[in-house]
Amino acid sequence: MDVTSRAELLLKMLGDQQNSISNNTALLLSGGIDSSLLLATFNDKVIPYCIGFPGSHDISFSEKLCDEFSLKLNIIETGEEMVRKAFMKVMETDSNISFTDLGFETVFQIACDNVEQNYIMTGQGADEIFYGYMKFRDGRENSNKNSLEKLFNMTLPREMKIASSSGKDLIAPYLEKRILESFSALPYEIHVSGESNKIIIREAGRIAGLPEFIISRPKKAAQYGSGINGFLKKEFPGRRSR
Repeated sequence: MDVTSRAELLLKMLGDQQNSISNNTALLLSGGIDSSLLLATFNDKVIPYCIGFPGSHDISFSEKLCDEFSLKLNIIETGEEMVRKAFMKVMETDSNISFTDLGFETVFQIACDNVEQNYIMTGQGADEIFYGYMKFRDGRENSNKNSLEKLFNMTLPREMKIASSSGKDLIAPYLEKRILESFSALPYEIHVSGESNKIIIREAGRIAGLPEFIISRPKKAAQYGSGINGFLKKEFPGRRSR
């Protein structure tokens, strides 16, 4: 099966979930390929939200994308006090959380505390399944086994607790059983080639009609694209991820 066929299969498996997605579901949009493909797939059911400090990269890319789709983007502009309250809540949920994880979970906590909808859709799992992390692209790791184990043993249970504490339900379409089984065990070389990663999901974006500025955008994790990581570094000087 070539990359186009695999991308078409991914789009079909995402589309098959339409009936299980409630209308008026919040979608956390970063302007990256993962959440943007979800917007393209479920745009008639989801309400896009973007979180970040004013002028952050995620807000800029998400605004451009929603303009392309003629959709209203709901922007949650963060301030220092909002971020501070959110990361304190995350640390109450998981006192052993690493600095890196604290960053993206703070974004998720802010979403759970501020979106109106009861269901929150995220692109969770796409980086693990489709080899999106820098450690895959630069050759430090050529297997997603450890990343998947962390996702299911640590990250997802923590995010379910965060969501539940705010009365929300987490929706993660990339973690649908058939997608997980069809794509997570494919060889490294199918997902990564030279400077290109997430080959299947980027091709799916092209087929779905996403603009090139989204398809070719390098991965920028939510804690960085939102500007939140920079603030956390000031709050925790000298702290490093574990």
